[in-house]
Amino acid sequence: MEIYKADEQLAKIIIKQGLIETSTKDEKLMRKRTFKLFKEAERKIYFDGETIVLMEGRSFQDRRIELTEQELKLYILFFKINETDTDELGDTTVFNLSKVSEKLVALKQELKLLMKSKSDEVRRSKIAKILMVFDEIKIN
Repeated sequence: MEIYKADEQLAKIIIKQGLIETSTKDEKLMRKRTFKLFKEAERKIYFDGETIVLMEGRSFQDRRIELTEQELKLYILFFKINETDTDELGDTTVFNLSKVSEKLVALKQELKLLMKSKSDEVRRSKIAKILMVFDEIKIN
């Protein structure tokens, strides 16, 4: 299993996922880097030396020294889904990786049930979209 740290390899992966780097030269010299979907976005991945931080505005969502491939996919999912769909992944105030991972498993089960019953097409579509976005995230 690959482990990712706040380094150039991880920066390239993040950029490959569609995020842009908004760091200044001075920030880079201090080993601080910021990645966002677009320059004014509130959500960001921030390298603070050796620490990888997931933030929304000024609010810390998660902080790690290293990420597994699964955790990195969850970080990327945070950016790829609509902000209105974030509530499907649990508490909307903090993006908790272990809870989000558990919630994805629960959403897969729920989708199976919804597919069988052919009920609640709006919910089924929303869940299917979130799961599809997650499945389409390829790290390497």
